[in-house]
Amino acid sequence: VVKKFIMGNYTARYGLGLTIGYRGRLLIKAPGAQASSILYPDYGGFNGFYVQAGRYDDALSLLIHNDRNDTIRIQAAAIDYMKRYKQFRGELIVLGANIKNRQSDVHYNHYQLGTYLQYKAESFRSAWEICWQNKGRAAVPAVVMETEYKEGAVELRLCGWRYDREFTNLFGGGRSGYYYNSVSIDTLDFEYSERRNGQQGLLFGGESNITKNYRYSLAVLLYGRNRYETTGRIMSSIEKIINSNSGLKLSYLRQDREELSGNVSYHKVRAEYRRQGSKLFFRNYLGYNIDKDGNDFISYFIRLKGLMSGLGRVEL
Repeated sequence: VVKKFIMGNYTARYGLGLTIGYRGRLLIKAPGAQASSILYPDYGGFNGFYVQAGRYDDALSLLIHNDRNDTIRIQAAAIDYMKRYKQFRGELIVLGANIKNRQSDVHYNHYQLGTYLQYKAESFRSAWEICWQNKGRAAVPAVVMETEYKEGAVELRLCGWRYDREFTNLFGGGRSGYYYNSVSIDTLDFEYSERRNGQQGLLFGGESNITKNYRYSLAVLLYGRNRYETTGRIMSSIEKIINSNSGLKLSYLRQDREELSGNVSYHKVRAEYRRQGSKLFFRNYLGYNIDKDGNDFISYFIRLKGLMSGLGRVEL
């Protein structure tokens, strides 16, 4: 039974997104290239076909991707087979891609095999995804894990990831920190922006009710590429629950990044109010920031969404 069919531009994720996920734009396209925008839109994600068929315990998904710019053409296909058994869920993911330099006619073949395993109980969930590639020398080029525990008003979360320096990430959106660098495939004369290869990290977070109307959250994030390039981030917030539709939150974020040039710090304090009803959603915040250069500034954000008679959905 076909459950989902998509034709055009879309996003998809298998498992934890290590092999197939949303990685953002891979190709840089010239602005105003209207001649190819209908068949090859500049929205990121995948472009082509997506089909999902099967049952709750047994399903198969197929992804076809086709994209290009003035220099590079990318064609890829991925198959995901999912099987559930009691409290376990497993996925086998197979990816094949051909990247071509349209000017030199040089081809680059990329193959990836991914395995995903999840165990889920009433208050506990743990999931792992590992992948292998046809390029590189590492026995396990990439691994991602997530573990969650929920009991009453208490929620705990632990995530970890490790990517080899030779890991080639063309279609994955696995968890990572914000360390962007340029990666090149020399045979194609192709360079793209990537933040995962060579990175390892750990995230711990938790939430709990202090009282009936107050909720506290804390998250600690550590990641880096080596001992000279590391980042530590701590995020803390306390929320006043006004009622089931609205709340007021005060949050603080501090980030310290160790680089070859020295330590760089960033701070942010934010007060946020949100309200959500059946036809209206409202969110705004006022923030005080100190950037990496020591400059301080105030930021303000407002978002309003709702349903209006005769106009439908309106967003400001």
